[in-house]
Amino acid sequence: SVISIEAVENFQTTSMLKVVAFSLFFVGCLSTLSLEKVRYIDRSDPQSGVENFLFRGNEPLTSNREFAYDDLKKYLSIKAQDANVTLPTDFYLIDFNLLNFIEDKDIWKEQGFFENNKNLGEFINWPIIGSVWNPLDFPETERKEMSLHLDTWTFDKIPKLMERIRGLLYANYSLPAVIYVHCEAGTDRTGEVSGSYYMKYLGWTFEESMVYDNKVDNRSISSFSFHAFQWYCFSLAYSSPSHAIACNFNNA
Repeated sequence: SVISIEAVENFQTTSMLKVVAFSLFFVGCLSTLSLEKVRYIDRSDPQSGVENFLFRGNEPLTSNREFAYDDLKKYLSIKAQDANVTLPTDFYLIDFNLLNFIEDKDIWKEQGFFENNKNLGEFINWPIIGSVWNPLDFPETERKEMSLHLDTWTFDKIPKLMERIRGLLYANYSLPAVIYVHCEAGTDRTGEVSGSYYMKYLGWTFEESMVYDNKVDNRSISSFSFHAFQWYCFSLAYSSPSHAIACNFNNA
C-alpha cells in the first residue's frame, strides 16, 4: 500500500531537531564570507526587460559577525566577470538566507542590516534542514507518491522555493537586483537549493549538479541535504517528461 503522506509529514517534523543539530555539527565553526564559495548561477533573460542576477555563497558576515556588504559586492563583481557577465555597479541586494532558528543570532545580524539600510536591499529567510529519509529506501510506488507531494510533507518545500527564487529573478525593482542565496558554509543547504535550481532551470543532470556542489568545498554535501536534493530530482522526473533525468547517482 502507498504510504500515508500525513504519516511521513509527522515523522519529518519529529526528526527536524535531529537534522538541525547534525547540520550545525557538520558545519563546525562559524563561517565568514569567502570569495571561493561565491558562485554565479544565472541571470534573467535580457529580452524580459529586467536585469537581475542569481548567485550562491556562504554566510556574508565578517569575523566580527557584521554584515560584509562591501566585500560581498566586490566578490559578486569578481565572480560575475569570471562568468563573462557584467554586473552593474549599483544594484538592489536580496539576501536570501537559508539558516534555521538555531542560528538566530546570524539571522538577526543580516535582518538588522537591511532594516537599517532599506535602500540597499532586503532580507528573506527560508529555513532549510534537508531530509532524514533516503528516497532510494522506498519502493517505487511510495517514492513516486511522496515525490509528487514534496510541498505537502517536506520542511524545505523545494518546489515552492524554486518558484520563489525564479520569481525574484524576474521581478521588477528600481535597480537591477542580485539574489544571493546562502546558508552558513555555502555547501550543504546552499548546495541542495542551488543544485535543485540547476536541474529545474539550467537543464543540468542530477549528477552534474551534485558533482559541482561537491567541488565548492571539496567534500560531499551532507546526507540530509543530499537526500532532499534527490527527492526533488525524483519530483522533476515523475512530474515532467522534459525532466526525465536519472536520480540514482550515489554521493558516497
